[in-house]
Amino acid sequence: MNNSVSIVYQSSDAYAFLAGVSMCSLYKNNQHIHELNVYVLNVGISPGNIEKLEKIAANFKRNIIFVDTAAYEKKLQSYGIPAWNGSYATYMKLFLSELLPEEIDRILYLDCDTIINGSIDSLWEYDLKNSYIAMAIDCMNPKHKKKYGINYSQKYFNAGVILFSLNKWRDNKCIRKVISFLKDEKMAVSFADQDLLNICFYQAIEELPMKYNCISLYGEFSYQNICYMYGLEESIFYTQADYKSDVNNPVIIHFPSVFLSKPWFQDYTYRWKDIFDLYLYDKAYSFTNYKKPPSGSMSKMKRLQQKMYKVLPLNLFIKIQKIASNLNAHVE
Repeated sequence: MNNSVSIVYQSSDAYAFLAGVSMCSLYKNNQHIHELNVYVLNVGISPGNIEKLEKIAANFKRNIIFVDTAAYEKKLQSYGIPAWNGSYATYMKLFLSELLPEEIDRILYLDCDTIINGSIDSLWEYDLKNSYIAMAIDCMNPKHKKKYGINYSQKYFNAGVILFSLNKWRDNKCIRKVISFLKDEKMAVSFADQDLLNICFYQAIEELPMKYNCISLYGEFSYQNICYMYGLEESIFYTQADYKSDVNNPVIIHFPSVFLSKPWFQDYTYRWKDIFDLYLYDKAYSFTNYKKPPSGSMSKMKRLQQKMYKVLPLNLFIKIQKIASNLNAHVE
């Protein structure tokens, strides 16, 4: 049993309701942890939504600490670094070593669109070895890596769940590397902080099992289909045995932006929807006025993919999806 665990989320006001769902699942499934401190990197969360997040923590008798990021947002602006989709929120996790108290070393970062489906004990105790961070492998098409000079043989990691050693992050002056990268206009990236981490810190990333960041796509497709659609093979992804085991026993479920939509919209009808709804409608969840809208905003490409997935035979869809994956990862 862990005596003290530190968790961090980053959120703008638009995603505060979602952070609340994730926190509710975290608290509910980790009541055995004696001290569970949640830090929230606050990128413009309204006072009303802060109060709702505080209420969720209070329902479980947990500590929640809000960290104002305004000074860092101004710093990024002064460097001429543009916001990502209108916000600097996605970058804030990269500055944890300065935003949080110096006495904090190990901390687990979680995206707001995650559901914690069980105990995080084994994840919290995961051996980082000599690495600064630990992340799970993403199913990104390898062609995407070529844009940035990343070798085919390198694995590409997903930034939705990150276990940090902040002492190593500080000792190796990682923030300097982050700022330098973001200021380089030639390195315009498709996936913001995720690309940055894979480009700048590949040698410092320890691989996490898939069960700690089980992406919603995995719940819909077999190992063979995922590998076929995204051009993957075992040497740069997970083994078939690990994939099957972890999909059936995920510790953390992640709902990133994919053509399946997302479970906080009515049009999401796929695996793990019921698990998400379990916490969305839990009595401890304080955003009680949230009503699922019919559908979310998606690109025309993703909306077309979603429609084809619903109406086409699976074998035909995966062939089309392979083409779409190659187009999305096209080397410019």
